[in-house]
Amino acid sequence: MLGKREDSASEFANAWSSANADGIASLFVPDAGFVNVVGIWWTTREQIRDGHAYGFKHMFPNSVMILKKVTSRALGADYSVVHVECSMTGQITPAGMPADAHNTDIVSGAQIYVSANGTLRSESYK
Repeated sequence: MLGKREDSASEFANAWSSANADGIASLFVPDAGFVNVVGIWWTTREQIRDGHAYGFKHMFPNSVMILKKVTSRALGADYSVVHVECSMTGQITPAGMPADAHNTDIVSGAQIYVSANGTLRSESYK
């Protein structure tokens, strides 16, 4: 059992940076809910493991996750919800080349990336 609820975020980042899908999955209960960075909702530990294993093989083989902010809320004596803000380096394109932008990129004052006419730009709805 983890010493502090927030420790699970560090364990997750360490497993991510080692491309260890089993390590990530071990942090979750069997019927866990997990929404990934692009909004895909996994509802079992096995889906969490398989989704991350696929990502490590095809998109993030040498990526590194850096934690920026971690919050947690206890749901009981043994369970909590942990939210993490992080950054990541090392994403690759389908051709195996370094990606210019990552799913975790944050641009000050922007809320979304828009691709139009072959150009990717950050945009704000404000």
